[in-house]
Amino acid sequence: MSHRRKAGRQRRRERRRERPPAGLVPPTGPATVPRRQAGTDVSWLGLAGALLGALPLAAIGIDVLVEPPEAGRWVAAFPLAMSAVYLPAAWASLRPTARRQTIQRAVAAASIVIVLGGLPLFGSPFAVVLLPATALLAIASGVLFSRK
Repeated sequence: MSHRRKAGRQRRRERRRERPPAGLVPPTGPATVPRRQAGTDVSWLGLAGALLGALPLAAIGIDVLVEPPEAGRWVAAFPLAMSAVYLPAAWASLRPTARRQTIQRAVAAASIVIVLGGLPLFGSPFAVVLLPATALLAIASGVLFSRK
């Protein structure tokens, strides 16, 4: 056996002797997260994107409820359901969560699907209205202009 191999084994044995056995490690309590000041951990881009996506769709749904088309009031369910998709992004933007970027990224992807699905139904103004919301959510989630 080579000298290097023996020296490496000896070092590993010494390290094993120095650390306590696995069963005798005292359990640690929950990790304490330092409290931040109110308002410092808000994702303003994510909140703006969520509001810019939810509010126009909710307004369309309420308009359909107030002045129903020939098809009936059930048509309002579509824009109201589409506006509800943006609510998790608004919540994650306000609350400091470990999955904030994941939630915002999922809502940004759903927003792209909503825009593409709504193009045949509502036309190009619909896409223009939701484009800023989608872009802001993509930036907030790190999909665009990521600093990593």
